Amino acid sequence: MVGSHRLNLVEAEGNLYWRAAKLLGLQDKLRDGEQVCFEVYGHKVQKLVYGKKPGEIAVGIFDVIKDNRYLDYPEFQGFLAERGLVGHAVPLIVMAQWSPDMVKLADGKSTIAPDQIREGVVIKPAKERYSEKLQGRCIVKSINDEYLAKADQKDDSEEFVSH
Repeated sequence: MVGSHRLNLVEAEGNLYWRAAKLLGLQDKLRDGEQVCFEVYGHKVQKLVYGKKPGEIAVGIFDVIKDNRYLDYPEFQGFLAERGLVGHAVPLIVMAQWSPDMVKLADGKSTIAPDQIREGVVIKPAKERYSEKLQGRCIVKSINDEYLAKADQKDDSEEFVSH
């Protein structure tokens, strides 16, 4: 099954998410009760192309769910290594004690394509936990203000898919 935000997607020629799942070979690498959560990026996926040529996409795996449980970071790394998916993980910017200043990591250049700005950063604990304050999983996304400003600029010259 391939899905997005609790939505199952029908396998179809040209479907971006099915294309990405096939690129990773997930049908042969996953077992019952396992899910890989990823972001697709590249040419015409959004305004930032990350050095990809027309028709090229890449995948950044950011979470693994196994038996209805998000894996802690060390388990996540082990899972990706065991399944030959390490090269498809989103880049780790820093592993450190929590500080409110971590949201500033959203700014700067991309670690994937240094000639482009960073979209943002996702901050989560190395050991998964529930947050009463967040009323759910302890995870925060901080988006680069420069990226947001560019995303707000209308560009009618090209067609883009956002996710």
